[in-house]
Amino acid sequence: ARVASDVLASLMPRVPAPLRMFVEFCVQHPEQTRSIDQVASLLGVHRRTLYAKTSAARLPPPFAIRSWCRVLLAVRLLERTN
Repeated sequence: ARVASDVLASLMPRVPAPLRMFVEFCVQHPEQTRSIDQVASLLGVHRRTLYAKTSAARLPPPFAIRSWCRVLLAVRLLERTN
């Protein structure tokens, strides 16, 4: 939980408002983000909505953002172990 909080604290000021719920979910629940369809369903939106929001924000597609959230979590975990 502490690692996710650290990642969110540094990441959220840079995330456009329409994508904050998606990014927050990906950081807080990486085990539930195996597919964008699953994430969309858990967030109560259609998969296409997530793609439209990332496109409108000129950001990579949802699967790439989900992957980067996982990378950021892993980096933070590694930083804490050193």
